[in-house]
Amino acid sequence: MRMLRHKKRHQIALALNRGFGILVPLNKKPPSERTRKLEELVRILREIERVEGVHAAVEMQLRQDRDYLPSEFEGAPNHAYAKANEILAHFHWSPRVASPPNQAYSFTWRARTRRTDWENKFVFWLLNLRARGDVCLLRNCRNCRIWFYAVTNHQAYCTNRCRQQFHSRDMGFKDNRRLYMRSYRKKEKLRDLAALQSVARDGKTVRTVRPRTKKGG
Repeated sequence: MRMLRHKKRHQIALALNRGFGILVPLNKKPPSERTRKLEELVRILREIERVEGVHAAVEMQLRQDRDYLPSEFEGAPNHAYAKANEILAHFHWSPRVASPPNQAYSFTWRARTRRTDWENKFVFWLLNLRARGDVCLLRNCRNCRIWFYAVTNHQAYCTNRCRQQFHSRDMGFKDNRRLYMRSYRKKEKLRDLAALQSVARDGKTVRTVRPRTKKGG
């Protein structure tokens, strides 16, 4: 069962992230002002989902105590809901019914352009993710920063290529840092040596101070 869910999520991710998937317009550069608002909406809903999840987990643990009196559920800060609803106020749907094999009810909207049609589809899909608690699966790639739908909860890169590029740069940074620190420490030793020699010259006894070397060095 778990393998089937993983396979299905992988197929969904491929459909959303590539070709004419619903996430493609979200990643077009440069983003329009309305696209920036949708990105902000995603981030707000992700934060709301995270906070609500923490509160729900704490409440579940507390309820295991027989003496605990359940309290009113606390969600995210009120301003987060207010800001999300402010953005959502620009999108409108109408309920409708249709004959089988369609669902018992569905929604439609007035799509004046292909762009507005996509915006409504995206928000409708995003709210369905919110209902399932899966907004967290919509995230930015750690390497290229594009939006993608994750197959697993711990996935941080949109592709294996991005994962390899990120780790390659990360290793390069560590190597450069290591070389820098080696050079810095060498310069510090030379400065200390120069200071000791200066002190020796200022005293009436002049002597050469040499750094210690390892045997055989």
